[in-house]
Parts: sequence; structure tokens; C-alpha cells
Amino acid sequence: MNSVPFEMGPIRPVDEADSLLIRTTRGCPWNRCTFCSLYKNMKFSLRSVTEIKKDIIAAKEYFNGHPFETCFLQDGDSFVMGTKDLIE
Repeated sequence: MNSVPFEMGPIRPVDEADSLLIRTTRGCPWNRCTFCSLYKNMKFSLRSVTEIKKDIIAAKEYFNGHPFETCFLQDGDSFVMGTKDLIE
């Protein structure tokens, strides 16, 4: 099986099964929850808007223009990005 040509995070919520997954951050900014082991060995970082745009273009090509109705912004907390960057 070929890997996808864009970055995907470790989580795909069940209700997002038909959504395009776009990773906007890596890891979790809090990373102290004792019940969660997803990001224990991962330093939190924001992805650049340029990287994210490249992933969107790669996903469009990979899925041959499949019309996704929703997009799930991945990782621990995508909303730590600035509103301006998320809108772009």
C-alpha cells in the first residue's frame, strides 16, 4: 500500500470518517493529561501555512479531486493557530 503524499496525524475520529484530514499542528500544546498517551514523545509545533497549503494541494491530487464535504483539522489542538492563519 502506498503512503499518502501529505502529512496526516494519528487521530481520525469516527464521525470524521468521510472528512479530508489536514494536519495543522503536531502534538498537543498541553500534553499533561495522564489518560492520553498519543503525544507523550512528541514536541508540540505549529505547521506553517505554506506546509498546510502544500498538503491540501497534494491531497486534492491524491484523491483525484474527490469532493469532500468536510475537513478535519488534525492534531492535539489546531485552534492554537491564529485565526488569520486558519482562514488562509
